[in-house]
Amino acid sequence: MLVDVLFLCVYYFRFLEATTPMTTLPPTTPPPLNSFYTRYAASQHRQDKKLDVKPIAVVKDVSKVQCLGLCLQRQTGGKSKICRSFNYFSRICYMLNTYVCDGERDLTEAPGWSYYDLVDDFSKEAKFMVSKQCASKGKCSTKCLKFKLYKTPLSWQEAHAACREEQAYLAMPKNSHDHETLIMLMKKGNILQSWIGVRKRDGIFYYDSGGLLLANNTMWGPDQPNDSGGTQQCVQMMSEMDYLWNDFDCARPVGFVCQYVW
Repeated sequence: MLVDVLFLCVYYFRFLEATTPMTTLPPTTPPPLNSFYTRYAASQHRQDKKLDVKPIAVVKDVSKVQCLGLCLQRQTGGKSKICRSFNYFSRICYMLNTYVCDGERDLTEAPGWSYYDLVDDFSKEAKFMVSKQCASKGKCSTKCLKFKLYKTPLSWQEAHAACREEQAYLAMPKNSHDHETLIMLMKKGNILQSWIGVRKRDGIFYYDSGGLLLANNTMWGPDQPNDSGGTQQCVQMMSEMDYLWNDFDCARPVGFVCQYVW
């Protein structure tokens, strides 16, 4: 697994601020340095790729760590001037005011280049770093989507296939936080029903990823599952049941949510 993580603490940052020429950059005010902290920049699965946008500043003949330090100096001065990520190529630092998961952006192939996200807490990024979304698209940050709502009505199997095309699964809420996130997406998208990644096989419910559905992780609605008519093998969330789970006919077309990190 290819991992490239840069580390920078405020003591190094003070040294960098004092020794790096700043004449190539517009004046900026460094962030407060009243406590010890560490900042990171991660480039896992972003080697030989770049975010193809216009930089807010370009600095030549610097190391990757110096590039990170320069980016961290640009955390004030207005939203359009803040450095949120950077490209790096041949000792040239390209500071960017956006990042790969800001909207629907994608990285482009660029031999010799590297793209870096700024990271506050590397431990929180761990599950994103090992996700299919990271490996296939370089979207490895907690700023990236874990869930995405699709309003096009599809059968459960069609929705499953659509998510797999995205290197994802149908949403598998395993805690109250994930469940509330799905409710928020459904309300924002104004859809009343959504498939989730739970389906029954041989009388047993499984997650879309293949794991067995655990009884303490379920959020069934009243009197559910009831297998009405003997054809309800798939699971949806529905507004008229307060967004709780309802077993439903797999062939019925409704909206769905894909999950990119699990």
